[in-house]
Amino acid sequence: MASPQVIIIPEIRDLLERENWDDLRDILSEIHAADIADIIQTLEDKTEKVQVFKILDDEKTVKVFEHIEGDDRSVILPLLPKREQKNILNEMSPDERADFFDEISTEELEQYTGLLNKEAKEETRLLASYPPDSAGGIMTTDFVTLSEDMTVA
Repeated sequence: MASPQVIIIPEIRDLLERENWDDLRDILSEIHAADIADIIQTLEDKTEKVQVFKILDDEKTVKVFEHIEGDDRSVILPLLPKREQKNILNEMSPDERADFFDEISTEELEQYTGLLNKEAKEETRLLASYPPDSAGGIMTTDFVTLSEDMTVA
C-alpha cells in the first residue's frame, strides 16, 4: 500500500501549480507535522518545498521544521523572512536547535545565533558543549515538574 504522502503529493503539486493557497492550507491543516515534513522532503523542487512550508500556520511551522531532516532545513530557513527565522529558531526544542546548529556551516551558525533570545542562546550553548553522541549531547533541557499530590486519575 502506498504511503499517504505518495498519494497526496500529486494533489499538493496541482494546488501549488494553480496557486490555490486556501485549499492547500486546508489540506495541510489536517495533516500531522511529521507527515508534512515527509511531504516536503519528498518534493524535489526547492520552490515547492518552500511554498508548502510558508503556507503553514505559525504554530505548525516549528513542529514541521523540527521533523525535517538533512539539508532541507538549510534550504528552507534562509528563504524565510528574518521574523519567521527568529520565531522558528527560538521556539524549537533546545535539543533540536542544538542538532540543527551542529549540521550547519560556521557562517550560518553565526547568522542564526544572532537571532536567538538570551534563553535560547544559553540552552543551545549548554547542549552544544557536550559531544554529540554522549548523554549530554542527546538530552534536552525541557522537563516536566510534577508535585507529590498529583494523581493519574
